[in-house]
Amino acid sequence: MRLMYDRSYEHTLIEELFRIIDCMVRLPAELEAEFRHELYALEEQRQMPFVNTLEQAGIQKGMELGVQQGEARTLLRQLAQKFGPEAVQTHRERIEQEKLEQLDTWLSRILSAGTPETIFH
Repeated sequence: MRLMYDRSYEHTLIEELFRIIDCMVRLPAELEAEFRHELYALEEQRQMPFVNTLEQAGIQKGMELGVQQGEARTLLRQLAQKFGPEAVQTHRERIEQEKLEQLDTWLSRILSAGTPETIFH
């Protein structure tokens, strides 16, 4: 994307190529969030937005979902290391469905938890 800007491609061409690439390439959630963040920084620097307000809202929601999923995976991995796979099986569904703020709380509690139950209360 940066090269297209640097080579002074027309905005409509950049936008169209971006949409084609976006349909063809699927990045893991963490890389997608990082790419979007860098893309927005580039857009602001060049003052040429690729996406409209509705698309930005959808992207923001997707980024938040990616962060939530990453924290859930981290918590599950820590739970497995500290308490074993049975604890993961017991709590997986709850962890994967929970909101980001609650996951942050649980991630803080796991360090001092003596049992899995003390994490989730």
